[in-house]
Amino acid sequence: MKTLEKILMLCAGLVMFPPCIHAQSDYKTIDKELAENVKKYHLPGMAVIEVDSNGILFQGTYGNARSADQTFIIGSLSKSFTAAAVMQLVENGKIDLDKPLSEYIDCERYFVPKNDYKRITVKNLLNQTSGIKTYAKLGSLKSTEAYGKHVYANANYGLLGLLIESVSGLSYEAYIQEHIFKPLGMTHSYASFNDEAKKVLIPGYKNYFGFWVPSPPDYPGEIKTSQWTNVPEAIFFQVQVTWENIL
Repeated sequence: MKTLEKILMLCAGLVMFPPCIHAQSDYKTIDKELAENVKKYHLPGMAVIEVDSNGILFQGTYGNARSADQTFIIGSLSKSFTAAAVMQLVENGKIDLDKPLSEYIDCERYFVPKNDYKRITVKNLLNQTSGIKTYAKLGSLKSTEAYGKHVYANANYGLLGLLIESVSGLSYEAYIQEHIFKPLGMTHSYASFNDEAKKVLIPGYKNYFGFWVPSPPDYPGEIKTSQWTNVPEAIFFQVQVTWENIL
């Protein structure tokens, strides 16, 4: 579990202030500046929380964020959960980081014909060094001349999600729920869109030429899952992992 703990230190979707300013923090000023900046930069909403090992030091909501308990999509922070799940399976002897992805899933479904995908290892996907380009889509993937170099691509982690399903025999949602959320007591966090999401999930936004427009998330058809959580739970998650387990 140590690998899981180290990876998950970075995955809370929140704003944190440096520990060194705890004693000197002027929270009224911080609150005022945050509220002003939300208006200045036309942010639809924001929830902020600062904690230390003793608990919550500061908490505030701005814009259309009515409560820090509202659930929201954490976007690419979900990659940390995916990486943690992969490392759990590595520690359980079900995945070898240095083996090609093609030993675990049918890569021909996701790559263009005759592409050199067999050189892509699980470690390449985790490190974003597979050679897959940033905007590549499942079904037309290529391992390009960028192989071995860091190139950020969502497809890398989409493939890791498929790997988790193939090796564990569970859906991505079920695995994350059972092996990460449940052990940590994250009862208001989810790894897929379902009927409950429509009731409690705060709307997402996209920026079009400086204007924030309500918009549903755009995910590949093959991968229809995305984590969502709320600020207090994300904070609990970081406190639980960082202070109680790591230190």
